[in-house]
Amino acid sequence: MREGIMKTLSESEDWLYEDGFDAQLEEYKKRLEGLKKDVVPVLFRADEVELRADLPEWVSKKSALDVLAQQVLTNRTWVANETAWKVGNDTDDFETWFKDLQEKQEATALTEEPAFKVLDVKKRLASIGKAANQLMKIKKPAAAQPKKDDLLQPEKLREIIRNITQNDTTYDASKLDKMSSNELLTEYLSLVKPDKEEATKEEATKEEGKEKEEDTAAAGSETSEGPAESDTKEGEAEEKPHDEL
Repeated sequence: MREGIMKTLSESEDWLYEDGFDAQLEEYKKRLEGLKKDVVPVLFRADEVELRADLPEWVSKKSALDVLAQQVLTNRTWVANETAWKVGNDTDDFETWFKDLQEKQEATALTEEPAFKVLDVKKRLASIGKAANQLMKIKKPAAAQPKKDDLLQPEKLREIIRNITQNDTTYDASKLDKMSSNELLTEYLSLVKPDKEEATKEEATKEEGKEKEEDTAAAGSETSEGPAESDTKEGEAEEKPHDEL
C-alpha cells in the first residue's frame, strides 16, 4: 500500500514539471482526485489512531452519568422514573456497544478501515450526557393551589359540620353521609346562624345595660343637687322675719 502511494506521488510530481506545465484545469482536477483516493484514507486512519488514545478519558464520564441518574431517582422524586431510568439504560447500552467496538478494533489491522470512528463514540456519549443534564433542569412543580369552592365540596362540608357538632351529644352526625351538597350547605348555615344571632343579642343586651347605667348615674347627680337649693331657700325665709323686726 505504502509503496503504491509513493509511486503515485512520484509519477504525479514528474507529470507536474513536464506535461503538467501546459495541462488544462480539468486535467489537474482529475489527477488531484486520484491522489485523494489513495492518500486521504491513509491520513484518516492515522488521525483515528491518535484520537483513540484520548477515548478512555471520554468514556470515563460514563460512570459520572450513572451516578447522576441515580441521584435524580433518589433526590428529585418529581422527575418521572421512566425518564431517569432511560438515561441509566442508555449508559448501560453504551458500555456494551463500546466494548464490542473495541474488540472489533483490536482485530483490525492499522492499514484497514477502523472498526469505528472516534467521533461516533463521542457523539453518542455526549447525547447521553445532554439527556442527563436535562434531568437536573426539570423544576419541581408548584403545589396545587386550593380552589375557591373547596369549602362547598360535600366531604369538606361534612368534616366542618362534624367539627362544629363534636361536643353536641344530641346531634346525629350519621345523617350527613346521606345528604346532598345543597342539604349539607343548608345544614352548615343552620348551625352557624344561631351563633351569630346569639352574639348579636348579647351585644344588644350589653348596650342596653350600658345605657341604663348612664341614666342611673345622671339621675343620681340631679338628686344630690336638689337638697342644697331647698336649704338655701329655707335659710332666706328664716332671715326675713328678723329683718322685719
